[in-house]
Amino acid sequence: MVPSFRNFSFRDTVTGLYTQAYFMEVMQREWHRMLREHEHLSLAQILPHVESNPTMADKQLNLFAHELESSLLRATDIACCLDNRTFAVGLFNLNMEGTTIVLERMLENLNHHIDPQMKSNQISIGAIYVVPDKTLSLEQAFHQMEDVAHQAEKDGKSCFRLKEVLTS
Repeated sequence: MVPSFRNFSFRDTVTGLYTQAYFMEVMQREWHRMLREHEHLSLAQILPHVESNPTMADKQLNLFAHELESSLLRATDIACCLDNRTFAVGLFNLNMEGTTIVLERMLENLNHHIDPQMKSNQISIGAIYVVPDKTLSLEQAFHQMEDVAHQAEKDGKSCFRLKEVLTS
């Protein structure tokens, strides 16, 4: 029997999204490519704050992940499950306006299509838009993304924040 490449260790067994290890490998490779080619990169962290029945948690997480992934219409964009309550998205070669459109679509899909039990809860998205350069590491970019996501949490229910990271 030939193993399915789609279900290999690149995918999380609960959500079906890419694993954190694979996501970080892709992000590292793309970061260096963007650095060489002076192209844009957006990183987003999605924080779904859901109160769910433990027996339904995997089902709701899978539904959430499916809607998140279906919001990404380009094959080059990538979503992953960082842990069982945090998701991340990498968007490549988009301008600020394009990134805003994708974030709005993600928020709309997640609010409109997810299970009604989850719908009443808060979804926060924090994103950064950056052209990588040698003054900013990928790790620093992730820290900035996390900070923006936490700021979005404070803004209230179902909102996103997008910050342009200026490098020298």
